[in-house]
Amino acid sequence: TDKLVIPAKYDSAWPFSDGLALVEINGKYGFIDKTDKLVIPAKYDSAWPFSEGLALVKIKGKYGFIDKAGKQVTPVKYDDAWSFSDGLALVKIKGKYGFIDKTDKLVIPAKYDDAWWFKNGKAKVTLNGREFYIDKNGNEVK
Repeated sequence: TDKLVIPAKYDSAWPFSDGLALVEINGKYGFIDKTDKLVIPAKYDSAWPFSEGLALVKIKGKYGFIDKAGKQVTPVKYDDAWSFSDGLALVKIKGKYGFIDKTDKLVIPAKYDDAWWFKNGKAKVTLNGREFYIDKNGNEVK
């Protein structure tokens, strides 16, 4: 028989990722552990499940990343961002796309007109109407 382990008290909830689950409470987002303890307060306008140890969060239209303790690892300063994949996160700065590492270092400059996240060591990017792949050093690859 199925047993309800965590009460159905959230507006929405996501599967556990890295030991925490994203939950929505009164239009704000936070994270619970497997004992149903709210370990990261529901204070974000939006949030995404943990990926590679960090979660993407949004406050007042800007994006940043937190760790599993709820500590802000990167400031909430990006115009848009995507979860970490292959150790890098895609971010949008002043209309252009680039990639940061987990220390918030911009390792691939925000110069692309469009970009997709890294998978298997490469990411598709668009620059001046030309679409191609780059490696984690920003070099063009076949």
